[in-house]
Amino acid sequence: VAATQHGNTYTASFQVPASVLAAANQFNGFISFTATDRSSNTSTETHQGSRTVVVDNISPTSTVTYNTPHQQANNISYYAGNIEATININEANFDAGDVVVTVNKDGKAYAVNVAWVNNSADSHTGRFTLTEDGDYNVTVSYTDKSGNHMATYTSNQLTLDTTAPTINVSNIVANSANKDAEYGFVITINDTNL
Repeated sequence: VAATQHGNTYTASFQVPASVLAAANQFNGFISFTATDRSSNTSTETHQGSRTVVVDNISPTSTVTYNTPHQQANNISYYAGNIEATININEANFDAGDVVVTVNKDGKAYAVNVAWVNNSADSHTGRFTLTEDGDYNVTVSYTDKSGNHMATYTSNQLTLDTTAPTINVSNIVANSANKDAEYGFVITINDTNL
């Protein structure tokens, strides 16, 4: 502890000693301060429950998964129903408010509500659902309170398509009879994701 005097006021600075650090030099706990004057009057200040001292030099990690698509082709996942997204973040000093989840639908920003659950002190899960037809891209980024950056996650395209193709047959002559001559007609199929 290093202290400097300014009149009747002392200012002290300290370092968390290596002896109390956990694995990978991490610390998450409380610190008490005691001051004693020349007449042996003692005052103690403890911030337990209101202020936590954190030493954290480990970057958060994440995995992002989705429910199984109906089909995958050319790095695009095709869904015939809702897309269920699950974000798992491993971080000791987690704050859901610092997680940035960006979703674009058909090239435009699309708002989602992520519901977070703390599975343990280090494991945290967020879930959201995409319900509207469209082409989606998802990005997840996070920086913890100590300034450690998580590697940004960016998805491939996720396509939700609940609309059946339309079929039209044309150039059929009603009540016609054909023997040797070729008979032609046109079949037209329309769909966004053929």
